[in-house]
Amino acid sequence: DALRRMYDENSGMGAKALYIKALKANLEVNKVQVTDLISRKGEQQIFAQRKASQGETAPRDETEAQMDLIDLKNMPSGPYKNIIILVNVFTRKAYLKAIKSKKPVDVEKGLKTILDRAGDLAIVSTDQGNEWGPPVSKLLDRRNIKHRLKATGDRNAIAVVDRTTQGIKQKLFKVLTVRNKTRWDNEIKKVEESYNGTSHGH
Repeated sequence: DALRRMYDENSGMGAKALYIKALKANLEVNKVQVTDLISRKGEQQIFAQRKASQGETAPRDETEAQMDLIDLKNMPSGPYKNIIILVNVFTRKAYLKAIKSKKPVDVEKGLKTILDRAGDLAIVSTDQGNEWGPPVSKLLDRRNIKHRLKATGDRNAIAVVDRTTQGIKQKLFKVLTVRNKTRWDNEIKKVEESYNGTSHGH
């Protein structure tokens, strides 16, 4: 009961953070109990309003993801100038796909292949960019995925994908440097596999 009250008072808190908070409060709990509580609460929380924070996003459900574009137009790889990046908020697993432009029709084509690999999703959060126009929103709607748009000034809304993007770019540039290559579209699959094979402290 004490753990449940603590979780309700800190809606949206992740398993690791809740476990640490419980230990500090001298509650006799283990990680399995914390994870079980959050998994049972997840469904009712998935559409809940986000708790205000200082730029940190707590994972709430394995069916929630965040999405953005990595802009590489200054170093195009053949016909490709952008990379779609979609990150599962809970698992931190990232999915990448090279696309030719930010046009919604190109984004939609690339996103199809990502959604086929990303499993069942209920929510995908993005910024309010034009790249997420009708072709993309219609694709998400056909897949029964709610498209949540980042509110202006909300640093918390897509913080997970923002941080993941930095890690992906570092890995990609390192691979290109080590292999003395400039074409990155042939390398992003390996970068994705390498990133997902690394433990991420979520």
